[in-house]
Amino acid sequence: KVQLVGAVDDDELARWYATADVVISLSSYESFGMVVLEGLAAGTRVVASDIPAHRDMRQFDEHGALRLVPFASSPQEIARAVRAELAIGRCTPSASVLSWEAVAQLHLELYEAVLRPKSASPC
Repeated sequence: KVQLVGAVDDDELARWYATADVVISLSSYESFGMVVLEGLAAGTRVVASDIPAHRDMRQFDEHGALRLVPFASSPQEIARAVRAELAIGRCTPSASVLSWEAVAQLHLELYEAVLRPKSASPC
């Protein structure tokens, strides 16, 4: 069963990722594999096109949940990959992917450290 839901807000998107059995991203180009990353973070199996941005997301794939398929894969090849991932089932959410809140907090701390007044030099 496939459901195309269109645009959703962030909370609803998180619920979809958390309940999906497989996330699929068959882009020909991405500057960053956000869909893949969010799927892995939620513990969802992911089938994605074998492009550089998706390959880069393997560093966050703690459970072997990311299956890359050649970009020119046929619908039958993609269906086989999806069925294979469905047979394996969901995995534990990735601990190596930080939440948006954690990323924002780390950036805030970095900015505060950079902007913190330096003590005057005694010389």
